[in-house]
Amino acid sequence: MSEDDSSNNWVPKPGGGWVRRGDYKKSGDWVEKPGGGWVRSSPTIYDELKGIAIEQQESVSEPETSKSVLQQNIDILKAQGENGENLVAWYLKAIEKYPELKEVLIVQRPEGKIGAFSRSKFSKKNTSGRHEIFLDLTPGSEQRYLEDFSHRQESIRLIAERLRIPPEALSPRIFQVWILLHELGHALDHIHTKMDGKEKIKARADEMKTLPIGDGRIEDLRRPEVKAELLKHENLFEDLTKKYKSVIRDFEGGIIDDYDDVIRLQEREYKSLPSEVYADDFATSIMLSTKFDPNRTT
Repeated sequence: MSEDDSSNNWVPKPGGGWVRRGDYKKSGDWVEKPGGGWVRSSPTIYDELKGIAIEQQESVSEPETSKSVLQQNIDILKAQGENGENLVAWYLKAIEKYPELKEVLIVQRPEGKIGAFSRSKFSKKNTSGRHEIFLDLTPGSEQRYLEDFSHRQESIRLIAERLRIPPEALSPRIFQVWILLHELGHALDHIHTKMDGKEKIKARADEMKTLPIGDGRIEDLRRPEVKAELLKHENLFEDLTKKYKSVIRDFEGGIIDDYDDVIRLQEREYKSLPSEVYADDFATSIMLSTKFDPNRTT
């Protein structure tokens, strides 16, 4: 090993990840992490992507009224439209098994904001003092969720596999129920964690940094400029194949051969993160009436 390859020449990057000493200000390139995987070396690109992630998660919590949180949540789910009553039924089934979820606030995302996420009551952005889940529940949202995930075929396959149905049978209504229960699973994880609130938030951030491409979200990695930066590295496919050989055995030829394979690998590894497995296991347990231990660690 040359002196230039020494681990002492890697320095932590602001916000997480690693970069070679002296390279941080050089360019917008991606650089290899110690032990495999890639991170962004440019603070401009890094900050831009972080800004997008923050924007995606921004929403103002609705103030509580004299109604109970449970009734507020039921009213919000009912207002969804055609799938409203179905969502309420599954929500109440989850509440019946885990009454502590009654105190989790369901928040309607602003119109035009697709997707879902959870927010711990310990988050700096939390204004309600409760664990929260944010969902798109406007009429037609169930179809938008499925369309939004249509480019995540690996995730669709894994969810369908859990529900013991073929991927094509994962209808918009079933998928929206899954999203609701998955996010409630994240909330339950926050409720039962043995960690301090701030430690739990940090643990999630640390999980994300273990992904093959830094902490990159799938939607970010599909952006043309991000793809172009990553593909500057001639050995990207070869290096990822070498590190994740046991994970990609079912890929064509057992190798990473194109950028779609990179996305697929990122999806697969994301779904295997402990906190994601917890939320998926919870959703599965409610929909298939299987056993689930809410006190297990993530």
